[in-house]
Amino acid sequence: MCNAPTVSTELIDSGIEALINDPEADSAVTTIKLNMYSPLRARKLDSNGYLEPFFSFEMFDDRSTLSCDRDSQGDVFFADMSYTISRSRSIENMADGLLPQKWMGKKIIPVYQPYGCDIDDEWQIAVSKWWISTNGLGKTFPE
Repeated sequence: MCNAPTVSTELIDSGIEALINDPEADSAVTTIKLNMYSPLRARKLDSNGYLEPFFSFEMFDDRSTLSCDRDSQGDVFFADMSYTISRSRSIENMADGLLPQKWMGKKIIPVYQPYGCDIDDEWQIAVSKWWISTNGLGKTFPE
């Protein structure tokens, strides 16, 4: 993605190598672990402007085990959209892929990174500058 400044050549190489090593995989995508953002904490606005659960908890067989405490649901991974390396078959058969990013196919390899972000808002520029400077990618930025 052209708006993802934290992608290094090493990160791209690791995704390509992962696909070479696993011919069954459909894609390799940058992934970040964000346990503080458990899907159980997600909310949306109802028609009156009040917060309600993003999805119905009735989807779960045993709701007594649900907790929004950090780390209570195990690790939570997000495809951070810094990059996706997809095999051509995933694009050609996109209708069969997993929602919401069907171009990734069904067998998706995570390429872990400690921080990933595409630039959609002004605050992300400052955080990305900090990350690039801190991680020795050869760039420092004026205040």
